[in-house]
Amino acid sequence: MAAETLSPAPRSRREKTCEVLAVLGGYLGFTVANVLHRDLGFWPSLLIGIGLTVPTVLFFNWLALPERRARLASDAERGLIECATRRPNAIPGSLQDRWKPGYAEVRDGTIRFQALYVDTEPSGPISTFSLLGAPKPVAAPAKRPADVRRQWKIVSMETDQGPLQLAASDNGLKLLEPGK
Repeated sequence: MAAETLSPAPRSRREKTCEVLAVLGGYLGFTVANVLHRDLGFWPSLLIGIGLTVPTVLFFNWLALPERRARLASDAERGLIECATRRPNAIPGSLQDRWKPGYAEVRDGTIRFQALYVDTEPSGPISTFSLLGAPKPVAAPAKRPADVRRQWKIVSMETDQGPLQLAASDNGLKLLEPGK
């Protein structure tokens, strides 16, 4: 019997295609730089490689952004948010102290969280937390953790399993408010 998983909306064909094209564009940019390396030298060829790669990646990510936002909005309507969690009282440097990206289903004061172990699909065990108090905003750390996206905000809350910090977008955090 297969384990239960949270099922976010699947990525669209455009999102998948743009991701592949961004990777291929980066590969092409640095291949051109590698060919020019002997004629131009290291630094000029590196700058040409970066100059070809960065705009290509940004362009294809920009093309996929509206569909990604629409997909995340439809997930939020179903009570499913893309987020990251951590335990603030864990031993520093332990796995519980690190941010775990994943998806959370928020319903009736309960958060069911499943981590992204394969980078695109939630897998592994589902952790269930019952909220004991309203979420409180946390000041952003001086250095943003790698698994916390730039636009996300961090809240701290008391749960039945101890304190929990959750980072998500504004739309996702609205689902955590009492009465939602």
